[in-house]
Amino acid sequence: MKPEDYMKACREIHAQLELIASQTRAMAVTLCANPSNPLFVDAMDRQDALLAKLASLDSQTLI
Repeated sequence: MKPEDYMKACREIHAQLELIASQTRAMAVTLCANPSNPLFVDAMDRQDALLAKLASLDSQTLI
């Protein structure tokens, strides 16, 4: 993977992570950031998937 492709992919992932952080912050303020809220669970699942993708990108780049 070219360094510029890696950086582009990382920036896209980080932008999505920032959106998730904003969403979960709003949930926390309204006291609904908990496992009984399907939107919160979805946000956490998306975050996990994005972090796994980021780790995979790092592994590919180091090879």
